[in-house]
Amino acid sequence: MDTIINQTQEVKEVKENKDETTSTEVKDTTNTTNTQPEEPKGEPISKYVKSEVANQLIEMGYSKNVAEKACFFNNNIVEKAIEWCYEHQDDPDFEKEERIASEAEKP
Repeated sequence: MDTIINQTQEVKEVKENKDETTSTEVKDTTNTTNTQPEEPKGEPISKYVKSEVANQLIEMGYSKNVAEKACFFNNNIVEKAIEWCYEHQDDPDFEKEERIASEAEKP
């Protein structure tokens, strides 16, 4: 028999088949992490991107993050940036903001 109660603690009771012994496992699942979002590290790539090129991509329906990444990775060449968007649209981090790590943040 398995019983799981999920509140502040999770209690799991397991009965063994032959010897009918019972063991109880208690696991604390309280979320003690900081609820405030962590400040992004590094500097934004915005200052390395030509805004007029990024704005062309934004007018096509891409987000600011995607438009800036596409421009940044493709030397602000709009045709290559559009191609990059098409090729990478299924990437899990496609919409994620790209930042440049400072010297102090590098491993």
